Amino acid sequence: MHFKTKTALSQRGAVEPRPDVAVEGVLLVGGKLPFDWVEGESNYGWDRCRMAPALHQGRWSWLISRVWCPAEGYSASGKEEEIVPFEKGIEILLAHGGLAGLWPSESP
Repeated sequence: MHFKTKTALSQRGAVEPRPDVAVEGVLLVGGKLPFDWVEGESNYGWDRCRMAPALHQGRWSWLISRVWCPAEGYSASGKEEEIVPFEKGIEILLAHGGLAGLWPSESP
């Protein structure tokens, strides 16, 4: 896997994007996983979420990207990014079925 240095995280406000926030220390981000999920579903839209493995300040972690997808008739948009600890990322993967298919469902 190829890792790239990331120096800032995207932030969004209620109407317009906010300025990016500088990353503390070094953040190396790998390719996004072939998996996404939906959060915050409402009449106004939802977040399409993806995660990528990351190395932040020498510790394994995840970079979560949330992109707002407006419902029909709405035009708000934006992207926000968050660094989460490795263990929290595994919890998220488990909660949304991101590890499904890695192990056989039945023992031989």
